[in-house]
Parts: sequence; C-alpha cells; structure tokens
Amino acid sequence: METREILLKAEKGTLSWERIDGGKIRFKTSSWDEAVVTTRSQVLEIAMVDHLPALVKATKPIEYLDIETTGFEAAGYGPETK
Repeated sequence: METREILLKAEKGTLSWERIDGGKIRFKTSSWDEAVVTTRSQVLEIAMVDHLPALVKATKPIEYLDIETTGFEAAGYGPETK
C-alpha cells in the first residue's frame, strides 16, 4: 500500500540532504525543528498541493523509476550484507 505524508507547504525554501548509515537520507529545511529521514523504500517528492509547492514523503521503492540499480549496493545504498 502506498502512503503519502505532506511534510511542508511553502512559497519558497531551501532543502539540504545527507546520506547516513543504513542506506538512509536525512533531509533538512530551515522550517523544520527536526530533520526528516527516508529509507530505501521511500521517496521525497516535490508536488503542487493546494496551489503551493510541497514536500511529500511517499512509500515507493526506487524500482518504480525503471532504472538499473546495479552499483547502488557497492556505493552503500543497498541492503546490508552480513
């Protein structure tokens, strides 16, 4: 089941991100008190919501982009191996 969460609606803003352990990405804006973290099975989308640009967190694996994921694991973005 796909879920979406509207995280921010604003006329303008600045978004920064960084890769963190476990194949996650931490997103920050000056409007948030705390950062938002996405996992490998989530995306952060920019979409128009109520006539305003919005950041939307959605559950959707990267495979929906129909791209070759070879190399992601070698770069540390894939499933953890033991």
